[in-house]
Amino acid sequence: MTSITRIRSLDELISFIPHVLGHHPSDCLVLMATSANSHFAAARVPFVDDDTGAALADDHVVTRASHALRTFSAHGADGVYAVAFVARARAVPVLDQVVAAADSAGLRAKDVAIVDNGRRFTPLSPDVRERVDGIPLQQDGLSDCALLHVVEGSDPLPDRRSLRALVLPDVEEAAKVRVVLEAFAERDAAVQTPSNGRVPAPARHGRLWAAVLGSGVRAAPVSDLSDEQVAGLVRSLSDVNWRDAIIACLLPGTLELADLPPRARRAARKWFAADCDEPRLVLHRLLALARRAPDDVAVSAGLCALVGCVAWNLGDGAIAGDAIGRALRIDPGHRLALLLAQVIDNGIRPPRGPASGRAMAQADRPAV
Repeated sequence: MTSITRIRSLDELISFIPHVLGHHPSDCLVLMATSANSHFAAARVPFVDDDTGAALADDHVVTRASHALRTFSAHGADGVYAVAFVARARAVPVLDQVVAAADSAGLRAKDVAIVDNGRRFTPLSPDVRERVDGIPLQQDGLSDCALLHVVEGSDPLPDRRSLRALVLPDVEEAAKVRVVLEAFAERDAAVQTPSNGRVPAPARHGRLWAAVLGSGVRAAPVSDLSDEQVAGLVRSLSDVNWRDAIIACLLPGTLELADLPPRARRAARKWFAADCDEPRLVLHRLLALARRAPDDVAVSAGLCALVGCVAWNLGDGAIAGDAIGRALRIDPGHRLALLLAQVIDNGIRPPRGPASGRAMAQADRPAV
């Protein structure tokens, strides 16, 4: 049964945001779009470069926010809350432009807020205390709204860097797998092309994939896999039909197994006859695999793109974006990663959800 969270104040909204993003925000602008007073979608716009930590120009921040607002509007949102997690001096001029951009996009800016040094400031409030002095936020952030998510198992990471680390490679582990992948590549180069000109498909490691994607006692902890096994799994995804068969079985409705070549269908039915595990559990295993895959070997892009595909279908936009970004750094021409990048950039929502069902306000009014 899906619970419904009723958010009746900006403070509750602020406590809700980490559970939407998956981490506690800082140095960013968070846009919370609504449709008929229910949570519709969220976008995080950084004030600093996630890679270098360098401050971004206000115009850059406003441009990215404006793109998100237009995307929200195009997909049916009718309002937006904007919360800036940054110093007030930096936030105020940006928020003024964001309110104007929301109006241009056909969205009503329901309210804006600034979170600075543990206090919440509300530039649009008629109360001078909220505009100038600020209202102290609960230190633990456990409003009734947030507590419900904690009870349901939500545990936001400390910061954006911690979330990115879920996708980035572990240097030592990835180096060991790279040695194996290079040995595989040398072996393949030494094998002469058959007289018919057809190059054999990479080994599919179906039994091992079934263990990684399986449930219960069938599930194989990624930490228990050898470097050779991890390298084999990564390498197998260079077979596009096999990769698509995994997606079709893991995420029913995204790809039709019947549309794949007969060999891929037979392999999928053989190894995935039983249902795959719950996709969110599988995502954690795929992330663990991705951390053991090296960035300097092109075949790793396929695994990162698979992670991005699963994360996007689960509504984990931040993880999906990081995984797809890593795939494109490894292989700028990777087709699945390029397709998913366009999907995310255009705000296309996964076909199965995620369902919103979270009331942002009891009536069509600012939250305070």
